[in-house]
Amino acid sequence: MSGNKFHRILPDRALAGVIDSYWIIWQQSDPQLVFPMLPMGYPFVEFSLNDNCLRHHRQGAVDQFRHMAIGLVCKPLYFQNTGSIHSVLVRLHPWGLARLFADSAQLNTFYDAGLIFQENIEPLLDALRSGKDSKSYKTLLDAFFLRYLREKAVEIDERITLAIRHILQRRGRISIAALENQLFLSQRRLEQLFRAHLGLTPKAYADLARFQSALAIAHQHANLTQLAIETGYYDQSHFIRHFKKFSGVSPSQLLHPNANSHEIISNLYNLALE
Repeated sequence: MSGNKFHRILPDRALAGVIDSYWIIWQQSDPQLVFPMLPMGYPFVEFSLNDNCLRHHRQGAVDQFRHMAIGLVCKPLYFQNTGSIHSVLVRLHPWGLARLFADSAQLNTFYDAGLIFQENIEPLLDALRSGKDSKSYKTLLDAFFLRYLREKAVEIDERITLAIRHILQRRGRISIAALENQLFLSQRRLEQLFRAHLGLTPKAYADLARFQSALAIAHQHANLTQLAIETGYYDQSHFIRHFKKFSGVSPSQLLHPNANSHEIISNLYNLALE
């Protein structure tokens, strides 16, 4: 393997309301490295196509699995790969886990995706390992998820998609009361919709969107004070507290560790508003 490769494939139009994109990933990894995965603002499912396993480190314990589903977590997760990565990542819309897994999944945590798909997964993986190009990957993945979703009766309330678009367009800087008024919903009903579709409150998702908006434009700002102001934090201490909540470290530690801030990109805003 000559280096890291990430190839994006758009799903069939019939899946576009659930799946944002497929990603074929070839990536070198250091088996000794434990790395943080920051909250990304969207859920995803990742299938390993080789022997690589993922070890999750938490409070002194280590869990290992090959396929994972990660919901809308609001704190960093710490992982370690056992080898080089060859996988298919299915990036979902924020409500995608609720639509895909119905009541069989928690929406704001991570878990072994193999336990959800069970016997359905192996034929797909065998076929994907033989994939030669984008067209073959897309054909296999589209067929699998179209068939899988036909067996699900879950419908997504269109008001949740409108609410999320409002939040993303405003980069998380939105009054939840104003959102309730725009959608003609009570506070209680809006929270019920968010918890049912995302596993989070509207405020928690807006905070996550704002954190991601800071990552999206961090490379434009050498001065963290200006970054805090532009992303709507009322002072730098508020910005630092909020940032540490989601990343586990201060903004300066993450964004300017070696003056390589241009390498930091947002996982939410680079695709969400296309």
